[in-house]
Amino acid sequence: MHHPHRRHSFLVLSIALALALATPAFAQVGENTEVADFTVGGPVTSVDTAKHTITIGGSTGGTFEVDPNATLLKGDKKLKLGDIQVGWYVDGSGDLRGATNPKKVITYLEEVDQGGK
Repeated sequence: MHHPHRRHSFLVLSIALALALATPAFAQVGENTEVADFTVGGPVTSVDTAKHTITIGGSTGGTFEVDPNATLLKGDKKLKLGDIQVGWYVDGSGDLRGATNPKKVITYLEEVDQGGK
């Protein structure tokens, strides 16, 4: 003899268990190092390799520290900060660092084609 109530209870318990096991994955999202605190895009106006900074024009621009381990790209070619040229149009992202008065630190930057400009 089958008990439909028992089958329903098992199904509900199975779903609850699956959700409970999946929840820790969502809790770690804030710890993901790939999640950026800010994005930036615009023309490069200056690069200072001694201070490890870059200045980018445009509405999201400014002068930013560049993380020593930042990913800097032109196409699929990895670059060093000194390879980046004034006048290039770049898109990037980074992290806010520091408890009081946090500064924006670029962790990813790539040169983007501006239609041959």
